[in-house]
Order: sequence, then C-alpha cells, then structure tokens
Amino acid sequence: MQTLFIVNPKAGNGRAGKIWTKLEVSAKQAFAAETTVSFTEYPNHAVEICRNALAYGARRIIAAGGDGTLNDVANGFFKHGEHISPEAVLGVLPLGSGCDFARSVSMSGKPREVLRWLQSATPKACDIGVVRFFDHDGEKAERYFINIADFGLGGAVAERLRNGKKRWGANLSYLLAIFTTLSTYHNPKIHLQIDDQSSREAVMNSVIAANGQFFGAGLRIAPDARVDDGQFDIVLLKDLGLIDVVLNLARARKGNHLAHPMVEVLRGSKLTARSTQKVAIDIDGESVGSLPVEMSVLPAAIRVLAR
Repeated sequence: MQTLFIVNPKAGNGRAGKIWTKLEVSAKQAFAAETTVSFTEYPNHAVEICRNALAYGARRIIAAGGDGTLNDVANGFFKHGEHISPEAVLGVLPLGSGCDFARSVSMSGKPREVLRWLQSATPKACDIGVVRFFDHDGEKAERYFINIADFGLGGAVAERLRNGKKRWGANLSYLLAIFTTLSTYHNPKIHLQIDDQSSREAVMNSVIAANGQFFGAGLRIAPDARVDDGQFDIVLLKDLGLIDVVLNLARARKGNHLAHPMVEVLRGSKLTARSTQKVAIDIDGESVGSLPVEMSVLPAAIRVLAR
C-alpha cells in the first residue's frame, strides 16, 4: 500500500517540523511499501496534496500536524462532493497544538508510539460532517470536518487565535483566548433546527456539533460522541456567563459538565442555525466564517486508522 505523510512543519508553532526531522527515517522504515513525504507550504495546501496523491494511487494518507492539518487532509479525500478513493485510509500523527481528534481514535501519545500504532492500526469507518456557511469574505462556502464544528464562544475564540501564534502552548493559549474573549463576549440569540425536531430560538453561549469527543486542546466536550454512529452529539451551552464558564472548565476537561442545568445534549444528523447577530464558526479548531450555517452527517464516509 503506497503511503504518503503530509507534514505541516509550522504546526504547533514550528514544533511539528522539529519533531519530524527526528522521526522521518523511522516513519519511512515503518511501512514496507513505497513511502513518500510532502510538506505543506501555505493554507489549504494539504487539501491539494491529498487529492493529487489519491488520484495517483496513494492508499494510506497520514496527516502529521495538528487538527487543522488533519482537517485539510480529510477535505482532500473529497472533490465536488464525491470521495476520490473510497478504499484509501486516513491516519493521524499528532504533532500540532491541539490534536483533539487523535484522542477519540486512541491515537494520542508520543509521536514514536503513535508511529508504531499506525503500523498495526485497523481501518475504522468514520463519519464526516459537511458544513455550508459564509466565509470571512461573506461568500458561500462548504467544508468537511472530521472532529467538531461549533459556533458561538468557540468560534469567537478561534477567530481571536486565527492570526496569532499559540506561543504559550495549546492548553494555556486556548485558556487565555477564552478569558480574553469572554471579557467582551455577549451570548447571541440563535435560531436552531435539528432534524425534524421543533425549532428553538434562545440566547446561547455555544452550539457544538461533535463527531469526536474532544476540542479546545483537550476539553472533553462531548464524552458520549462516537465517530461511527451516523449522528452528531449536539452540545448546547445555554446562557452561560463568564463565571459559569470559568468554574466549569475543569469539569469540561474531564467530561463532567453535562449535569450542569445550563448544558443540554441532543442528537441528530442535520443542524441549521441563523442569527441576526454575527456568530463566528469554528471547524476543527479553525476560524472559517459566520452564521447562517447548515451541517449534516455523511455516515461512514471515510476510513480512519484507529486503535
């Protein structure tokens, strides 16, 4: 099986590139079949690399970087709404800041350990989310996600981090961004529709459509989510204020926040939302645009290497 490592050397503030220089020989030796390496050079480059590789016969694509790199590579498996190579498999070598999806498929660990696990990992059918929204230029856009898409506070935090480096490391940088954003953030009124359930309109802090369990560099926001059940776990953080968010961050990291009276979890395969206010969207840790939005599940749309 031809293997391609797509490496984002800038992931994790350049940490990924430094780690890769120590791993490259081992990575190439780990797979007996032909193994090649491509480095990303600009935003969305991994999408292009992945599509070209699949078209020319690569059947194992391993994303080496963070969740943003993984998202780009996952998007590269599709073109014009069609899977380019259904028999191909996607692997993740977590070298970036957050690496949240890796936790949901038990691929979170030291890079050399994960490299060994990838050799014997079993391909697992994995759902993919597709999001239709308006990008930062106000243009209609569509993007796939493999882990989590959300809007509200999470989107505002991602927007704050968009042009800045995570210079304090993933966890501390994310926490600082949360606190800084909360100082001026006002919970918006959101109109929400999930499948054929009754629509609702309420002031909400965040709406999280989860395929995986983790986001925000280790927050276990959707502890019951499964990547292969054909549904999103939709976590509603209602009209939570600054103090509520701060007091419950530790609980969210352990996945113990669902008992909070201002937290509700629903399940569904389609979600639409709109607001009269600007509400930012985050897809797999990246700021992409704002509401209105439509999200839907593509069941078992991709094969992922998992333990």
